[in-house]
Amino acid sequence: MTLVKSIKPSTQRRLLVGFFTLLLLIVFWQTRLWSTEAAYDELSQNNMNELFRFSSSLRAVLQKYESVPHHLSINPELSQFLGDKSNPVKIDSINRYLETINRINRSSDIYILDAIGNTVAASNWESPTSFIGKNFSFRPYFTQAMQGQNARYYALGTTSNQRGYYFSSPISDDDDILGVVVLKISLADIEERWASPWESNNIELIVTDPDNVIFISTRAEWRLKSLFKIPPMQMAPLKASKRYGVHIPQSLDATKNGKAPSIVGNQASLLTINIDNNKPAQFLSQNIDMPMIGWRVHALSKTDTIQETVNRALLVVISIYLVLVLIILFVIERIRNEHKLQQAKDFLEVRVKERTADLEQSNYRLRDEIDERHKAEEALKQTQEELIQAAKMAVLGQISAGINHELNQPLTAIRSYAQNAQQFLQRGNVETASSNLAEIIGLTDHMTSIVGQLKVFSRKRGDTLTPVDVLASLNDAIKIMSPQIKQQHVDIVIQSPDSTLTVMGDLVRLEQVFINLLSNAIQAMSHSEIKRVSINLEAINEHIIIQIEDTGPGIAQDNIKHIFEPFFTTKDISQGLGLGLSISHRIIEAMHGTLKVSNGASGGAVFSITLPHYTPLQDNNERLTTPQEQPFE
Repeated sequence: MTLVKSIKPSTQRRLLVGFFTLLLLIVFWQTRLWSTEAAYDELSQNNMNELFRFSSSLRAVLQKYESVPHHLSINPELSQFLGDKSNPVKIDSINRYLETINRINRSSDIYILDAIGNTVAASNWESPTSFIGKNFSFRPYFTQAMQGQNARYYALGTTSNQRGYYFSSPISDDDDILGVVVLKISLADIEERWASPWESNNIELIVTDPDNVIFISTRAEWRLKSLFKIPPMQMAPLKASKRYGVHIPQSLDATKNGKAPSIVGNQASLLTINIDNNKPAQFLSQNIDMPMIGWRVHALSKTDTIQETVNRALLVVISIYLVLVLIILFVIERIRNEHKLQQAKDFLEVRVKERTADLEQSNYRLRDEIDERHKAEEALKQTQEELIQAAKMAVLGQISAGINHELNQPLTAIRSYAQNAQQFLQRGNVETASSNLAEIIGLTDHMTSIVGQLKVFSRKRGDTLTPVDVLASLNDAIKIMSPQIKQQHVDIVIQSPDSTLTVMGDLVRLEQVFINLLSNAIQAMSHSEIKRVSINLEAINEHIIIQIEDTGPGIAQDNIKHIFEPFFTTKDISQGLGLGLSISHRIIEAMHGTLKVSNGASGGAVFSITLPHYTPLQDNNERLTTPQEQPFE
């Protein structure tokens, strides 16, 4: 403790700064290390998901065609044909039979080889590139089948020059092998089936043979190229097998950069490959083997996003660290000030004891000052309470002004209905008067619902949203506004492709919004020659869009950005307080929607409401709640 006190404050500050700087470097380094490993693990997991998905699909495609040659080979018509393969009638029949089987199986080609490897029948017998007459005795699938085995083989077709996978089966008569039936499928068709998933992410999928030649690839420019440079000793037997015809596989010159950093210890490695005008790109590479067909499936993901992920993690961690450091510094400074205050207090007590009678008089004066301070504190506390009360009253005044704005239209309608009812009673038309009184009762219930919303603006709450018929709510609002609509000679045009448009919301609040927007539109068109409000309702995807357009002068461009602010208005005070649009904006947001404004092509204002579309297919247990609403600041 003595040692700490002996250190100068400036030295303490330097030590503290040095400590926090060192700690920041440690946190930065550790966060960078952890986030890098986590990002690589996530990328690796995505790779493995794509690998298993693709290899399973590829295996399923190959298994689909594997048994077809065997089933064909046991057809007695094929063995009879090979016993009399010079008969033109049988040749034509077998060709058409193979053509039909090939079309049903959606394979590339099916053909029959005799005992010396000559093609004597083929599904492509009418094609300019027909296999008939070609000799394929050099292919391993022929030699293995002639030994009585079912065979597989993949190669570049010598006639079609297309990549294919071959299945073969021997055609025998008792113990004698008369020929071979071969089925070929196009690997390009497999790539087409996988075109959409590959385009939806940044993962490149390739399939290589034991010589590292890329046989299938999501990037067309990589096909029939080797992942790494093939040694000359390995290239010689590759050329001799004619697996790739006269094509000599060129190397992508991929460079291994070691294993990727990992938290869970995945076996991913880093490769650098030149792409897009020889621009080097780094990939996270993982692979799985398909031993039955001698292939290896690779998934390559660009690591460009790794640094972005790391930067985001560093930003979050450093921000949290700086906040914590500021809190610690604040606490340290407060403790230091309290310590200084305690020292001053101790010193004052010692001085008081050493004072003489003259200091006692000073003591009395000090007590008087303390009393004055207490009085000042009491006055300050009272003033604070008055300010708090004034603030509450100001908020209440804002809300009351908004409620007054919302009740203005129903009250006007009640007055009109009451006057009409009085006249109908005088005329003895009791039925119509009763109908008007029923409308008045409905409006008073509606006003009660509006007044009940007062607590929304004074405290937080979460209301359960229910399905609301948009057209019903709109018609109710038009009914309330009908006196003004008739008085101002306004045409209301509603266009809706569907009579049952339902949203999740609050019926009364949505009606308030429609009333506000219709009232504003009517006031805006007070000096217009044509007074028309066009309301268009349509369902787009999962939303209902309601557009309300008037034929007024529109809204000045400078005012559009302020239009939803509380108490902002361009009208006289007698026409409103500028709260209607602000309240409407809040209501639509509470229903998980948006309210926007713009000027239409004809010059009038266009208010667009977007709300989530409710359908009966939605989960019955799903409950949407409004976010907590805050009072106006």
